[in-house]
Amino acid sequence: MIRISGSGATTSELPITLEAARLYFQDTAMFLDKIEAVDVVKPLARPGAFLITHNPVGGLNYKVVLVTCLQAEWHEGGLRLVALDFDLDKISCPFPTVKGFSESQLDLVPRGERTGLDFKFKMDIELPLAGALKFLPRPIVQATADGIMQFEAGRVVRNLFTKVLSDFHQEAVR
Repeated sequence: MIRISGSGATTSELPITLEAARLYFQDTAMFLDKIEAVDVVKPLARPGAFLITHNPVGGLNYKVVLVTCLQAEWHEGGLRLVALDFDLDKISCPFPTVKGFSESQLDLVPRGERTGLDFKFKMDIELPLAGALKFLPRPIVQATADGIMQFEAGRVVRNLFTKVLSDFHQEAVR
């Protein structure tokens, strides 16, 4: 088993008031469903908790499904998404599943009739070393996997906020 990590961040501005921005992000399931790799966002019995199943990823004849569980915590300055642990054995899926742990922080800042936003995202994944990867030096596998994960996490954040901004007919500033 190897644990790989990546993170991404963005800063932007929405053409709506702070109250309207809070209302928009209050629909946490809608926000999470904007992540392009997400297949299903399932609200859990615990208020503000969600089980997120991603689309299968992989190559050749090996695919896995990433599953995460998050708790949404609202505070005066925005939204924090905290990873929850869960029993991966209880997840039913046609492909092998891997457990992900995600932490996110969305800060909303009033700017008159507009709202600034700051978003930070970190993802860790527990991935089994399969096939030929078992025979490669672990530091090389770790560095390569972390590099790919860092790239992907940045791409996910950019694509997510491109979708958020498009809801307000805005273009992302890069």
